[in-house]
Amino acid sequence: MRAMHKTALLLGFLLALPLCGEQDPQQRGWEIYQQARSAAGAGEPLHDYSFEQVATIERDGNVFNVVSRVQTIAGKAQRLEVDSQGGVITMLVNGDQGWRGSAVGKQPLPPEAVALQKKEDARITSLLGPEAEPGSVRFRSEDQVDGRRVDVIELADVGGTPLRLFVDRESKNVLKRMYVGDAPNGMMAQVEEFLSDYREVGGYRWPHSKRVVRNGAQASKSTVKNVRLNQGLTIEQLTQ
Repeated sequence: MRAMHKTALLLGFLLALPLCGEQDPQQRGWEIYQQARSAAGAGEPLHDYSFEQVATIERDGNVFNVVSRVQTIAGKAQRLEVDSQGGVITMLVNGDQGWRGSAVGKQPLPPEAVALQKKEDARITSLLGPEAEPGSVRFRSEDQVDGRRVDVIELADVGGTPLRLFVDRESKNVLKRMYVGDAPNGMMAQVEEFLSDYREVGGYRWPHSKRVVRNGAQASKSTVKNVRLNQGLTIEQLTQ
């Protein structure tokens, strides 16, 4: 009986070992992460970015278009201007504070709205900001996105939650981002962002089209134009 017990323990230990030639998930994930950063153009971390966006949003069975303009100092501040029937609505986030301005006046943004904007910035710059800690990136699986073979890696903490990046095997572009985030109804949702139409902008590769799926249902489609990177935006410019 004692010999059988030792044999069982040894078998369990051997089954727990990686197969011969199988790469450690952290090492493989780190290599794919570095390839994706290189393809995105990461050298010096991105300081700031701006763009104009046209989005088609589907909500509660209704479809409407939203035109907006975004100016962001990565990791620090963001100004969002949204065209509405009542005029332009401006949202400004600076650190842990935020404000919403419109024709009827200026109001402070609730903390959860400030957090949402900061998380969005963190996801956009996940490959273009400061390098992640090596132990925080892990290979998850192989998959396909729109018929393209991808490697899936997970960054442990981007905006306070894990972020999965689906990296094209050939181009090394990120074809999809996936995370758990807030939905417009206040509930949590699994969010999939499909990225395409990558173009060279100021030495970086920037996606110009995005399709968002929440809990399996399409939520929005958007395109951007007039993308400008590292133009030297300041807090003063954003708060004017």
